[in-house]
Order: sequence, then C-alpha cells, then structure tokens
Amino acid sequence: MRTAILLGAASAVIPAVSGVDILPYWDTTRCIDERVDDLLSRMTLEEKAGQMFHARTSLINDTFDANIKSYVADKHITHYVFSGGVNDARVVAEWQNALQQFSRDEGLGIPITLSSDPQHGWTDDTAVSNVAASFSRHDAFLDIVFGVDGWAPEGKLPFDMPRSMAAVEASKEDVPFDTEDPLFEFGHGLSYRERCRSGCRSARRT
Repeated sequence: MRTAILLGAASAVIPAVSGVDILPYWDTTRCIDERVDDLLSRMTLEEKAGQMFHARTSLINDTFDANIKSYVADKHITHYVFSGGVNDARVVAEWQNALQQFSRDEGLGIPITLSSDPQHGWTDDTAVSNVAASFSRHDAFLDIVFGVDGWAPEGKLPFDMPRSMAAVEASKEDVPFDTEDPLFEFGHGLSYRERCRSGCRSARRT
C-alpha cells in the first residue's frame, strides 16, 4: 500500500489556494517519505483499504460511468484500469482531468492513477484488454493480390510451451519444464498461407 501512496504523493501538486497553510503531504518541497508519512497519519482505515483495490472504469457517453464517483468518494478507490477504446483523445483527456478534479475535491484529494492494456492488440475477451476498435484486423489487400508473403509479419514461439503447470513444477536442473511433451513446440505460430490468385483483373480508369 505504501507504494500506492508514494505514487499519489509524488503526483500531487500544491493546491492554488492563497492565504491557506499547505498541508505537509501537499508540499512538493518536502521529501516523498515525509509526505507519505504525513498522509498516512491522516487516513482512516477505510481510506487505506481503498488504496489496495484496482477497479475498472470507462467513458459512458463521453462522461463518467455510473459507479466511479461513489467508488472515489465512498470507497476511497483511486486506482483504475481504463476499459474501452480511445475514439477521441480530447474527450478522454477532458474526462481524465474532470476525474482528477473530482478526486482532488473529495477528502484528502489523493490523485487518481489510471492503467490501460495495450490499444494495438486484439482479443475477443474484452474483460482483459482494451478493444482495438479502430485498428484493422484484415490482411493487407495488395499483399493478398500480389502474393507478397515475405512482407507479412509472422509470430513464432521462441520456446516450447509446457502442457501444464505440473510440468513446470516437475522440471529439473537438467530437464527444463518446456522440453517434455510440450503443448506447442519451438517455432509454432501463425504464418500466411499460399493464396489462390486466379481470375484477378484490374481496370485502368482516368
């Protein structure tokens, strides 16, 4: 939990309030350890527990989802994984700024930390990865037409994939876990097949 507090304290800035004493944990001129110790001394047990959770949030109609405000204000959760694609960077930036301001105005004002899985992958399981909504998942058209298979990327395993965790646990110093009856052998992976290109025609128009 101290690591989570370190992240929050390190990203906190001095609030722009004139004539008001700055609390030690807001003071960026102090060392991180001093700020963390001060913040921890002010936190309730519930606020400390909230730092141990990593919840999920997303944009709903370009604004907060139904739970995020109660999670921040009532459950004191400040760590979130952002779900969903980024269709408009400006909208997401404005949403994040509004979320940070909401958290700053609540309680101790601990900043929100957001994490995200890579946008450039694709999976059918949206529970574990962001949807690459605007990235093509189709073969390059000209590569198909002209058969430029050498230009197409390949994915090959650089090691044997073990069949089970039992195989890993039974591995010995002279017999690595990935050598006995592997599920997928070294070099297994995806590659482009030779395609039939008969009957292709092109027409020139001006």
